[in-house]
Amino acid sequence: MKKITYDKLERVRENKTVVFWSPLDNDQDVFVRTGIIDEDSFYHSVLYGYSREYSQLNTKKRNKFVSKIKASMVSKITKEKWGNLDNELINKVPFKENLKNILENFYLFLEDKKCQENYIKNIVKNILVDEESIELYNLICDIVPYDIFIKEILPTIYEDTEKYSISSMIQYIIEYSKTILKNIDSINKLDSNSYQYILNGLKTLLKEILEETENISFNEYKEGMKTISSDINSFTIDSISNRFNRDIYILDSISRLPINTSKYSLKDRKSIILLKIDNSYEIVGKLLKGNRILRTFSHDDPLIIKIKNFLINPEQIRKEYPNLSVYLENDKNSDSDSNSDSESDSDSDSDSESDSDDNRSKKSSNIHYSDSDNDEYK
Repeated sequence: MKKITYDKLERVRENKTVVFWSPLDNDQDVFVRTGIIDEDSFYHSVLYGYSREYSQLNTKKRNKFVSKIKASMVSKITKEKWGNLDNELINKVPFKENLKNILENFYLFLEDKKCQENYIKNIVKNILVDEESIELYNLICDIVPYDIFIKEILPTIYEDTEKYSISSMIQYIIEYSKTILKNIDSINKLDSNSYQYILNGLKTLLKEILEETENISFNEYKEGMKTISSDINSFTIDSISNRFNRDIYILDSISRLPINTSKYSLKDRKSIILLKIDNSYEIVGKLLKGNRILRTFSHDDPLIIKIKNFLINPEQIRKEYPNLSVYLENDKNSDSDSNSDSESDSDSDSDSESDSDDNRSKKSSNIHYSDSDNDEYK
């Protein structure tokens, strides 16, 4: 079977609903998409499918609604909640990146006593209080060079703390100080008082650096939540999915097929489908009898099961939907001919889109509906 290729979809005006075709429809379902406000279109699309209240607002009130939602999301997240989120893209990845940067800049500061970053100034102010402390931390950084920290110590720690929260990982790293020193021959030869002095210094240094790292990473997360707009990634999808308690699936506007986003955001909850057109989004629905539109799907809806299998269980697609197997990446039976059978879509005044398949055209030829037909399933 050859792939069907489609013309790229163009965005439709706000509140306009049109039919579009996808390999997912299996010649049975009729898919529709609804135009959304361009700015913060990801938020607006999710809210359109989530809330009847939102769908009945005018543009000004919709924007105000989104602003309140974003502010609410930021205000309700605490450092502890953020650190406990089961998504390393949200917490552990930025934490590790920031830790590396802070360590590097602290080591550089000890070399030339210059720092431009406020977070280094905070650390320096707290621990380098006199000549004795400066001498101590220079000694510690000589004993444990930066490269050893980054290439040997931290990878081992990260492997040990894979399932830990951020706060638990911080405590583990601080206590790991003993293991760090234990593996250094020169330290093992010191008397107990000297050893304890260096150990306490290392623990203090790590505590200051790790707390600063946690604060920076958490604040970056909050700022990111305030400014979510066109730059949507796994991080933001997961955050918004959790806020609305919805699984969010995204279709590409050219292939009309699911885009692989984040495995963390798929938790068998009620589901919403969006269509990504360049850097904007529209809400997708399925036309029901009586010209009603379903925009919130149960997790066991056949369409949701099909989309989810396409993303994470391709073998099931090959078994149950052979017509879709040609669209799977690296499928041996895929047709690589870029000039395969083509279907085109065009927005028309009758709010439908044309398709070269006669059966589909018959199916949608008498469709007339408006946003008042929207069914909400919460």
